[in-house]
Amino acid sequence: MGGGDLNMKKSWHPLLLKNQERVWLEEKKAAAGITQHQAASERAARDPDRARRRLYFRTAGRAVLNMIKMWRRQVTVVTIFSAQVMIA
Repeated sequence: MGGGDLNMKKSWHPLLLKNQERVWLEEKKAAAGITQHQAASERAARDPDRARRRLYFRTAGRAVLNMIKMWRRQVTVVTIFSAQVMIA
């Protein structure tokens, strides 16, 4: 009457190829994540001052940008003032 394995009709059965592929992909992603984590920890071990340097350059970069913005504002004010003086 009914033949075959009833479990093979279940969507969750581990012997189905699509489920095996799904598990394989997840394991591959996990392995890649571990290798990325290991590479990052090795980089951190080789260069312990990296985080401090990054923070320094970030803040120094902000300071430089703020100085440029202030300089641009001053140039704009001077330009507007000199234009008003020339008109008057």
